[in-house]
Amino acid sequence: MNRNVLRTGAVLLIGILLCTECRKEQQSQLDSPSSDSSDTGGILPETPGDTFPFPPPLETEDLAFPGADGFGRYTHGGRGGIVYYVTTLDDDNSPGSLRYGLERLSGPRNILFKVSGQIRLTLQQESANIIIRNPYVTVAGQTAPGDGVVITHGCVLIYTHDVIIRHLRCRPGDDPDGTPPSGRDALSIAGQNIIIDHFTGSWALDENVGIMTTTQYLTIQNSLFAECLYNSIHPDGPHSRGMLFQEGVNHISILTNLFAHNHMRNPLITGNDFSIDVVNNLVYNWGGIDGYGTHFSDSEGKGRCGDINVYKNYYKAGGNSNEDPLFRRGNFQLIPDASSIYMDSNWVSYTQGAGWAKELSPYYDELLAGRPYLINQWERAVEVTNVLEVDEIEAYVLAHAGCRVPVLDGTDLRILDDVVHGTGSLINSPSEVGGYETYSAGTAATDTDQDGIPDAWETQHGLNPNQAGDGNDTVLYYTNLECYLNELATSYQNR
Repeated sequence: MNRNVLRTGAVLLIGILLCTECRKEQQSQLDSPSSDSSDTGGILPETPGDTFPFPPPLETEDLAFPGADGFGRYTHGGRGGIVYYVTTLDDDNSPGSLRYGLERLSGPRNILFKVSGQIRLTLQQESANIIIRNPYVTVAGQTAPGDGVVITHGCVLIYTHDVIIRHLRCRPGDDPDGTPPSGRDALSIAGQNIIIDHFTGSWALDENVGIMTTTQYLTIQNSLFAECLYNSIHPDGPHSRGMLFQEGVNHISILTNLFAHNHMRNPLITGNDFSIDVVNNLVYNWGGIDGYGTHFSDSEGKGRCGDINVYKNYYKAGGNSNEDPLFRRGNFQLIPDASSIYMDSNWVSYTQGAGWAKELSPYYDELLAGRPYLINQWERAVEVTNVLEVDEIEAYVLAHAGCRVPVLDGTDLRILDDVVHGTGSLINSPSEVGGYETYSAGTAATDTDQDGIPDAWETQHGLNPNQAGDGNDTVLYYTNLECYLNELATSYQNR
């Protein structure tokens, strides 16, 4: 199911040299952080409409971390870079703040946390969003003490390449302060070579996730996207949208995620999108008469989409759901006939019964006859290492989706319980479900040499807690720091 990984010796050598030179260039910037958050460092175009200058990683490279899958699985992130600790919840762009580490520092870097609680983003000119413009960064939310962190009032916007984000929460909310409502997502991406793992995104105003033009080689896996606010303060009125693919994205993997209580866009794929895998996701309680599960639209006339696989997902109806998440007439708006969409082996469960989506839909035969782009054999096997069977999806997703380390918080636990018991509904405001929790602060582990690895872990594994250099020593495929982060990221227990 994977692409051909054979490469000639010449191509391998060129790829290695390019990667090495790029890392050297980034390393040279470590001691001179940009004073202007709009500085692209010559790496990223000013607008997301341009193409990125770097090719995707070669398939001979190491996985971003064990368990990384899909098109973004070879992302480097901050491998071999500096360690930057977030030591304050304040969003003042000073050293120690999350914004400083993501916006002002450049070069390979690993963002770790010594604080727990709410990081309330504040307005910076026209937006409160944190914009990552400098590449090669790993955000390790699993390192936070106590109950972890949650970002509010704005989102993280990835505007570059080679990014890893794990075990992070973002719940923008409906406070009038913060990023303007029309652009207040929980996560926005306009980049390349990116993997998002165990992310929680909810209570957004526009959509929980926006995958913007030019994005390619992206994986979003094991994440939870829920309760995008319905009738809130968005200028267009009722909204509540899960995930949007803008036109012109390619090589995107959406794997083993939970979409819950989002009226539509679970997800929405648009014109000129290619090589998309939506596989093994659990979609619960999509919207009513004008709501949708997974759907397609080329209303802006961007052209055909192709090589799209919507395969082995589980759609579970809730109190707001209409009768058909996949094969209503409105699920395919103005899609050019030359497109190619493969939708197969998707399971739908209603209170009155369950079955294959094609067999339960009263519209499927009509759609198949009138829409030549609904193909009965995929053009490309899905880019997934191990595909779950539909009867495995619900249990797996409920046991793994969302931010789990340091803890699965009460809000996510409530949403998971909704899926199990068939309860809950679309919401208009976080206040309807208790609002933001108060997180316990906890105490960060002692890290004497500030290499990102706690002294106790270093001692246990034969490292020197007083020697920072051993954090970036490589063991097999990963640095010692990555080994610690990867172990920590999988330390959670099932709910």
